[in-house]
Amino acid sequence: MSLFIGIDGGGTKTAAAIADSSGAILSQTAVESVSYREHGFEAVEERLLRAVEQLLHGSGASMADVACLAFGAPIYGENSQGDRKLEALAEKLFPHTRRILVNDGAVAYYGALSGRPGVNLVAGTGAIAFGGDGKGRICRCGGWTEQFSDEGSCYWIGRQAMGLFCKQADGRAPKGALYALFRERFDLAGDMDFIERMERDVLPVRSRVAQLQQLVLQAARMGDGAAAALYDRAAEELAELAQGTRAQLDLPEGAEVSLTGGLLHAGDLILEPLCRRLARLGLRYTPAEHSPLEGAVLLAMRG
Repeated sequence: MSLFIGIDGGGTKTAAAIADSSGAILSQTAVESVSYREHGFEAVEERLLRAVEQLLHGSGASMADVACLAFGAPIYGENSQGDRKLEALAEKLFPHTRRILVNDGAVAYYGALSGRPGVNLVAGTGAIAFGGDGKGRICRCGGWTEQFSDEGSCYWIGRQAMGLFCKQADGRAPKGALYALFRERFDLAGDMDFIERMERDVLPVRSRVAQLQQLVLQAARMGDGAAAALYDRAAEELAELAQGTRAQLDLPEGAEVSLTGGLLHAGDLILEPLCRRLARLGLRYTPAEHSPLEGAVLLAMRG
């Protein structure tokens, strides 16, 4: 029996599945995040082992039945020392099984385009693009750090929204729905209280900055043109990520580009400007076909 394990290691949770040679999922499970940067290698080891044990128990299989395991890991490819430790850990846990380790953005690409040539944009808390040429070559673009990059992400939009609130408060921009929503959400007695609230409660936590995108979305849907324009600017940044990935892979005219991640909840506010910009670059938007977890399984099957 040849079985395949796919693991999509996210920053919040980790999804895992085991499939047979036809791709049919026999068992799947979820455990906590396997980001070693946040939780340490001991926690990663325990959680990976627990996830695989649950898959084997659920499918009635043993590790000897597993032909390949593909693990999309957070941060992989961004820290050479951390990469070596993660590779050693995978070898320790699964010494007799073929293993494929990639960044979690790579399994999102495999899921979105089923491994076809093209690019998948991941726009959630952060923003990154992964693409492949269909011949085994994969590359990334973006995803540096929120401190000076991550353009087009929910975090980036949140930071831009802070600046827009200041402009609307000052009268440098007309007061719109975003101004009122921020005042209400943070219970501001005065506009200048915004500084203390952001510095104390929001800026220290990356995910809280990213969550401000939800207020931007609400404001845009209420007719705040300046809030809506932030999505147009985000689309421009994401299209640049797609173009950068395409250039690295030398993808042809009309190459497919998909979008995954939390920013998709903005719907047409992000998709319409993104599609326009991609078309100008000779790229074609394609909705994602499968989840990152399914992409991890597909990668294991192709491994």
